[in-house]
Amino acid sequence: MCHNHSEAPELGEGLTVTTCRTIGVDPVPYLHFGSEETTNVDVIVLMTDIFGVNPFYRHLSGLLVAEGYQVVMPDMFHRLGAAAPGRDGALARRARLDDPLAMDDVERVIERTTDGNRRFGVLGFCIGGSFALLSAATHRNQVTATYYAFPKGSPGAKVPVTEPLEVAGSIAGPVLGHWGRQDYIDAGEVEELAKVLDTAPGETEVRWYSDAGHSFLAGLTENPQDSVGAAADSWRRTLAFMGSHLTPATRG
Repeated sequence: MCHNHSEAPELGEGLTVTTCRTIGVDPVPYLHFGSEETTNVDVIVLMTDIFGVNPFYRHLSGLLVAEGYQVVMPDMFHRLGAAAPGRDGALARRARLDDPLAMDDVERVIERTTDGNRRFGVLGFCIGGSFALLSAATHRNQVTATYYAFPKGSPGAKVPVTEPLEVAGSIAGPVLGHWGRQDYIDAGEVEELAKVLDTAPGETEVRWYSDAGHSFLAGLTENPQDSVGAAADSWRRTLAFMGSHLTPATRG
């Protein structure tokens, strides 16, 4: 379930990782990933699954920095502390999460780390994918890629938030979503979301992977020699999608 056990190679040389907080009352912690080459370039906000900040997402952040972006990763569970070990611990912590408050925390990180008039990216996974779609509905300049997002919202919240299905039709920025046919997420709900996204003002694409289940991006590190599987293909598409809408440092 999600990426708590996904392999995570060591972070590359030249990568800087800084622990930061938003300003003002009740500051929200987040990690900033960058390098000498990515100063003042476009930002990608990475929203994690229910296991929160972990080595796999640090690894993905390093890959994005290598592509020429800055990356920020909000700690959506900072109010609840660390989860007990394993899936049950993560689900128990998730059950105590106030989703509207967590979304507000994410918005404060976005406000702190992005330029309101400049495009920025959001890459979300599972609950973070659902949050990414909600955020896209309020930011016309957001470029959104998701993995395994829940069209009707991630289940199990102490206080639920608006369903992505309710707002998807108003998303003005580009969206790319990835799902696997073997996932436990209801495929009918995803198809319904795809239809609503088709009516949205922005460019949208839904990608299905027939033999993939939940957390299939784990193959990026578990099977790095597989250049045609769901993990490799979806990651290539995600990078191309971000690169077509954002300006990384490598473009000069």
